[in-house]
Amino acid sequence: MPSIIEAADIGHTMYVKGAADCVVELTYGTINWTTGVIQAKGRASENRDTEKRADPSDFESARNSAKDHLVDIFKSIGLPSKYIISKLDFSLTEPVSSSTEINSSIHTIIAQIKKRAMNAKIVESHRSSRGVLEVTLMANMYGDFLQSVLPSEIRELPEIELFEPDNQYQESGLIGRTFHDNQWIKDTGMMIQSGKDKDRYTGIIIDARGIKFKPVICPIVVNEQGEEIYSPTFISRKYAVERGVCSYICSLEPEATSRKIGNNPIMIKGLRRDGDKNNTIVVSMSDADKLQRMPERHLLMKGCRVVIVISE
Repeated sequence: MPSIIEAADIGHTMYVKGAADCVVELTYGTINWTTGVIQAKGRASENRDTEKRADPSDFESARNSAKDHLVDIFKSIGLPSKYIISKLDFSLTEPVSSSTEINSSIHTIIAQIKKRAMNAKIVESHRSSRGVLEVTLMANMYGDFLQSVLPSEIRELPEIELFEPDNQYQESGLIGRTFHDNQWIKDTGMMIQSGKDKDRYTGIIIDARGIKFKPVICPIVVNEQGEEIYSPTFISRKYAVERGVCSYICSLEPEATSRKIGNNPIMIKGLRRDGDKNNTIVVSMSDADKLQRMPERHLLMKGCRVVIVISE
């Protein structure tokens, strides 16, 4: 299980990667799409005399470099590509729409990116064999950053009242206790009308391996006719901000899935991406129908209890 360990002797924070975590390796950092943790590396200037390589100013130089790289990473995942932000002064370098609302939204995102970079934790600092100081910073994409970048279509949804379905919906033959427990029911605003909640699905797994789908902040799932099965319309903003629109994992390990969506998920298969839209996964009509016939589907989607399995 991923964890954060405080290394008291050096005052730094060390992050431990889980076995099923989906980590994108970049030239100057990493994005862990399973945990939301982003790391960025920076270096002090190498143009120093040998005797000055231990200069205290090296640390600020390396840290500022890491902050710049952290900004670049947050830009790449949170800002539409047509908007370009300058690394250092966070000003827009290309004109945007004259819409006041759009400009306000972009500058809100910029402010959150700047805030995350300024408050990033130190993961590691060390000198290379050449004597150059390197610093690694860590930040998380959840919380205020997601609040600023998620589509406005993702709104706060009211409580969902789930009634016991008719017999024709009870085709899964599910047995046994699951993670769909009273605490989770309370957290997601679910109102139970029967005592059979233990037989319900606890989450949705979308197997997107082999279709070249890459992680995005707000994925969309459609059926073969293009009808949306999972999209901003179905999601409550509260849960999307707290834990992400979905969780990504890179292997179907029971421990990894149960930790995210409980012990009793339903699984559907991603057939392909929707053309060149990397943010959209197409599923079969039969799988889409399975979801449509689940009485708890809106509750699971509202609470973002969705896991997407992708190839490493």
